[in-house]
Amino acid sequence: MTLPEQITQLRKPKTKHKLISAITKRFSPRVFNSKTISNHDLITIFEAARLAPSGRNHQPWQYLWMRKGTKSYDKLFTCIPERNYWAQSAPLMIIAAYNPAEPIDGINKWA
Repeated sequence: MTLPEQITQLRKPKTKHKLISAITKRFSPRVFNSKTISNHDLITIFEAARLAPSGRNHQPWQYLWMRKGTKSYDKLFTCIPERNYWAQSAPLMIIAAYNPAEPIDGINKWA
């Protein structure tokens, strides 16, 4: 077993009921790898997000991303609370935003 697998096994949630493996194997790290994410991988990630299902097919979301070492990243990093210091190793930060307004009745409950 590799180190990430060992950590995942140690942190594996103790479930009371049988769940699908995607949930039981879930792991939320507190440290990020500082390795740069390739443009190809970023394009793939955002293409998947673009094609994700949306409430009433309105696609109310927008994403902003910043690479470490840019002015945008540095400015965003100043907004992160102290308790989230572990985010400083992330090579990329993504902001997910949505527009809650909907043209039909004014509120998008599914955004």
